[in-house]
Amino acid sequence: MENNLKKFFSDLNNILPFSKVVGVLGSFFTIFSIIYVLIMTFCKDENLKKILIIIEIVIAILSAFIVFFVLIISKHNKDSKNNFTCCALCLENNVKDGFHQIGLVHLSELIEMEGKMSSEKNPSECKVIIYTSDLGTEIEASEAVKKNREVGVEYIVAYLGNSYDKSQMEEITNCYGEKNLIQLSSKDYSESSIDHLLAEQIGFDITIYCYGNGDIKGYFAIDFVPENKHDCPNIHCQNRCNRTMKREPFYKEISVEISKALQKEILNLYNNQ
Repeated sequence: MENNLKKFFSDLNNILPFSKVVGVLGSFFTIFSIIYVLIMTFCKDENLKKILIIIEIVIAILSAFIVFFVLIISKHNKDSKNNFTCCALCLENNVKDGFHQIGLVHLSELIEMEGKMSSEKNPSECKVIIYTSDLGTEIEASEAVKKNREVGVEYIVAYLGNSYDKSQMEEITNCYGEKNLIQLSSKDYSESSIDHLLAEQIGFDITIYCYGNGDIKGYFAIDFVPENKHDCPNIHCQNRCNRTMKREPFYKEISVEISKALQKEILNLYNNQ
């Protein structure tokens, strides 16, 4: 019963603002009380007195109706204006930042996001899981990785290929930790598998962030094309002018369900190595 009353008054307040209604009723009561007293005091004719009181009541009812109607219209216009402003701002933000609105981030933004894991409440309970076609591409996040590992963030990197030479391999091993690097051999994935084909043709990179509170976010590279594959976008052009452009890959956020499935598969490989 109490909840129904609260809901009733809440719905009523959406139509008529209580504060203004109380103020109007108080003003009306004062004004028409004074008029009533004046009528009763100065009008000696009983019939005229009754007529004036009836007129006063009619005027009071009509005035209250008009004022309440104006308040309703005013509140409706104000709410509409606020809703319009809110929608306009939302639309403006979407137009200005449509890239992020659909879950896209640049590589530099992803690295920045990764670096913030060291500031988590329980960083030792956080994990970064990476599945990539080329281990050599992971060195760009080295500063964030070192910062995270110092406070206990765990890293697991599963990779198919490695474009690094011996000295560079030492660098990336020191960065991520030897036990955290898993090279997937033919026993894990056959050379005819889609993963190997993608790795050879264009490359791929998937990063999954597992937070201490149970949240999980996964991203995969959209534009992970190697530098020597960036030909002119016009298929009728034989030039390679586009190869000189520096390309920073951008990433698309993937669903929690897919992120958890990939997390489980890579952790199984890690635990069984």
